[in-house]
This record gives sequence, C-alpha cells and structure tokens, in this order.
Amino acid sequence: MFDVCVVGGGPVGSRSAALLAKTGFKVCIIEEHSNSGVPVQCAGLVTPRVASMVNVEGCVLNKVRGAEIISPKGQIISFKSKEDKALVLDRQAFDSNLLRVAVDAGAELMLGHRVDDVKLKQGMAQVRYRADGGKDSVVTRLVIGADGASSVVARSLGFPQVKKYLSGYQEEHFDTDMERDIVRIHVGNKLAPSFFAWEIPGRDTVRVGLACEGGSAMEHFHKLQASGIFKARAAPVHTLAGTIPLGTRIRTYDDNALLVGDAAGQVKATTGGGIYMGLKAAEAAVKAVQYCLERDSLSRSSLERYQRYWYNSIGKELKNTYKLHRVLCSLSDAELEDIFKQLNKPGVLEVIQERGDIDYPSRLVFPLVRKAPMLVKYAPRMWG
Repeated sequence: MFDVCVVGGGPVGSRSAALLAKTGFKVCIIEEHSNSGVPVQCAGLVTPRVASMVNVEGCVLNKVRGAEIISPKGQIISFKSKEDKALVLDRQAFDSNLLRVAVDAGAELMLGHRVDDVKLKQGMAQVRYRADGGKDSVVTRLVIGADGASSVVARSLGFPQVKKYLSGYQEEHFDTDMERDIVRIHVGNKLAPSFFAWEIPGRDTVRVGLACEGGSAMEHFHKLQASGIFKARAAPVHTLAGTIPLGTRIRTYDDNALLVGDAAGQVKATTGGGIYMGLKAAEAAVKAVQYCLERDSLSRSSLERYQRYWYNSIGKELKNTYKLHRVLCSLSDAELEDIFKQLNKPGVLEVIQERGDIDYPSRLVFPLVRKAPMLVKYAPRMWG
C-alpha cells in the first residue's frame, strides 16, 4: 500500500511526487507511456520563474526577449526587453529530468501502465490499471490526478468539469532564418477562433501552431499555411495535437483525492500555458497532503485546504486570465484592429515592454488602460 499514488508522470505529477517522497512518504507514479515526455504535448515556452523552481539544466533550447503580435490586417505590435522573458524548453528532456528527480527522491515509477479508473473503498483509493496485456491495481491512502486535460481520475470520481476545452495543433520545422529572440503571435477570428497562432523559435527549429475553439485546430492550421501567413517550410520534423483546458474546476479535491495541473484546469487562459501554474499547484498540494497524511485525515473536508492553498497562490490570476480570454472571444476582427491601433503607440509599448508578464498578464491591464483610456470600453466584457 502507498501513502500517495500520483497518476501522470508529467512535470506537475513528477514535482508533486518528488516533494512528497522527500518528506518520507511512500509514493508511486503511474504513467501510461513507456517513456517520459513522450508524446510531447506542449509548445514548451515558459518564463524564467520555472527555472527558479526546478532544474532546467540541459533543457533550454533558446531564450526569448520579445514578441511580434500581428493583427488580422497585418498591424504589428512589437516589443523587446533587455532581459530574457521566456525560455524555450526541450520538453522531453525537461519531463525526463523531473521524473528522474522524483525517482531519486524515492518514488516508485510504473511506466507503461494505463489507469482505467479509481474507486474509493473504506477510506482508501484503489487505482486500477492495465499493463502488458493484464490488469491490476494499487491501493493508496491518497491519489493525485496529474493526468492532463482528459483526466481519468477526475472522470472516475465525478469532479466538476472545467469551463471549456480548446484544441491545439503544432508542427516543428527546421528554420534558422527566423529571429531567435522573439516569438510571433497571430490573432483573428478566421485565423484561430477564440485564441491565437504562434511561431516559437528553438535552437535551429521553429514551432508553428495554433489553438482554437470549435472545429479542428489541424484544419485551421493548414488553412493558415495555404494563406501564406505562415512561411512555407520543409516537411515537419515533429507534430503534436492536444487539448487545452480553460477555467479551473470549481472543486479540485475529494475524499482521498486531489487534482493538479491540467487535470484541475490550472492553465492560463491567455496563453494556454500550464507548467508554471501547475508547479505552483504542486507545492500547494504537497503542503496540504503532508498536513492531512500526518493526521491521518483524508476526508473531503480535510483536503479542502488544498483548494485554499492553491487559490491563495495562483487562483486570482487564473480567474483573471479567464476573464481576459472572454474578452478575446468577444472581439470582432474590426475591434481587434482598433485595439492594435490603441496599443501601437510609443508610451503604451513602453508599458507593455516594462510591465508585461506571461505568468501574470492581468497585472498589465490597469497600466495599459491608464496609458490608453480608449480601451476601457472593452472592460465590461470581462464580466459579461
């Protein structure tokens, strides 16, 4: 029997397992794939804050200092900082490193084990899985669902749903011509409904993709290629497709169970990024789990403290980014052009360059409105 079973060996699950194993609890990680970090399901762009939380040595392919944001009609908002604003990660290496840290800390790793469901029985959780053509299970005092947007743990235990899902598609191509220290973002209702398309330079490649609401992200991607918005490139060296959950579940805890990361919907709705927020949630989970395990109190009411911990840390920002996402969804292409016109002024661009923060984008709203007061007319849509 385990104290904690973590379902999902991605960065958030591995980090949770490592911190708990270091405190002396008996921990296992169940990962459905045979190799950690495969398949890659993320654009791999994070802020330097992630490097301050976990070791990224050997995983950083590139460093980014600025961005070009391009409107439907080709207006460009361009800014660049003197400091690194984001890191482009080798996600397979990053995931593998974090999983290795968890194992070194004492967590037992079960690769190639696909979880079918989770049952609560007599104050314990039974995690049933398939491996090598057979079925088996583990019994644990607590299960942590770190198993992504389509979480089996969440589905098995009847957790509330996230607010919405986006579909995403990305290709990686060899390309050394694109400027290395900027990313490009393309917005527009015809380009990527309710979200955006991106070009992210790596070491000698570029990751080109988009996410959208409704329809197929792959179909929208190929339309962009055909339109010439994306530069024509040779055949991709890698492709990925996935689902992005937006809007946190209203409850992320239950008897003998917690959800962290994408499984909990702890994703920035402005960018679709979940690594930083997930790592912060893992810290909150470990704090709550340690308290509850030491007191042998794993009821829903006891584990509610996890929700309070992560909300006090990142909850307000996650809520605000979802409000900003709602504004984006409401904008017509003509309104986007108006916003670009308001933002594309020297004083405003300086505010974006100095105050812009990928992890905490809502902190930029009021400074922007003060510099470009015409933007205030869009503010009511955050609560619409």
